[in-house]
Amino acid sequence: MRITDAGIVGLHLFPGHDRRVMDYVLHNEEIKKICLRRSIFQSYVSLRIALKTNVWLVKNTPQAKNVKPDPVKIRFSVPDFERFEKELQQFWSHVIGELDKTQQDYCALWYRQISNMKIISRCAEFVGATSRIDRLQQKLKKQNVARLADKVMNYEDLEAYAKARGMEKHLL
Repeated sequence: MRITDAGIVGLHLFPGHDRRVMDYVLHNEEIKKICLRRSIFQSYVSLRIALKTNVWLVKNTPQAKNVKPDPVKIRFSVPDFERFEKELQQFWSHVIGELDKTQQDYCALWYRQISNMKIISRCAEFVGATSRIDRLQQKLKKQNVARLADKVMNYEDLEAYAKARGMEKHLL
């Protein structure tokens, strides 16, 4: 994030984004970084649903409040998940590695912490916000809010896989 005349401006980098842009952002010490992460299984399922529906974000407008999306389920695939996991691990290894190598501070934030105003305030202060944050503006509507078990056709396969790898905590 960077403080400009317009206020605080941010962007979200994802695995697969242009490496030149990513490296520019990572090496520019004027740009403050918040490393927002989420459960590996939630990330996988969310991406698969977006690929299936081609819906990547929904704005929180008055019209959107009345729209109830059809529940979409995906099929868990071990090879597909393991490719995703490897790519995500490489992404975070690169991001954190570059920040450590350049000795830059960053604010670590887990998706499940977004509603914790104390943590959000800490991140806001880190990027240079001068006013207190009492609540978040909901410009985007949260998608795929169902439980993980309700978004995966073969959830029992995902659950067995997670248990076999000692990753049960990531199912929450």
